[in-house]
Amino acid sequence: MTTQQFNALTSLKGERKFENKIYDFTHFKELTNGINVVVYSKNRVFTLLHSEIDQFINSLEDVPEKPKTEMVKSVKTEVNTIVMPSENIELKQILIDTLRSLKETPTKEVIGRAAAVVNVVNSMINLQKTEIQIYNIQKRINGSR
Repeated sequence: MTTQQFNALTSLKGERKFENKIYDFTHFKELTNGINVVVYSKNRVFTLLHSEIDQFINSLEDVPEKPKTEMVKSVKTEVNTIVMPSENIELKQILIDTLRSLKETPTKEVIGRAAAVVNVVNSMINLQKTEIQIYNIQKRINGSR
C-alpha cells in the first residue's frame, strides 16, 4: 500500500456514498497477508486488494450534509400565583391605619387600641399558618396515591 493510499484510507471517516448506498466508514486494517485491506463501515465490511484501493477511493462520493434541525423541547410553564384573601388585604389596611394613628397621635388610648389590633392580627396569622399546614398535609396525602 502506498503512502497516498494509506493517507486516503486514514481520512476515510464518516458517511460516504458508494454504488448509490450510504456507508458510515469507521476505520481500516491491512491484513497480515500483505495483499488485502479491510475497510469497515457501520453497515458493511469491504475487503480490497491493494490494486483496488485507488478505484474504491475514487468511486466514493461525499454525502451532502443534512440540514441541522434543532430539537425544540416543549416546555409547559405553569405559573402559580398567590391571590391574597380579601381578609389579608383588610388586615394590612387596618395595620397601616393603626400605624398612622400611632404616628399622628400616640396617646394611651391609641396605643391600647393598636396593641389589641396587633393581638387580633397575630391570631389571624397563626390561623392562616395552620390552614397552610393542613393544606400541605392534604397535598402530600393526595400526591402519594
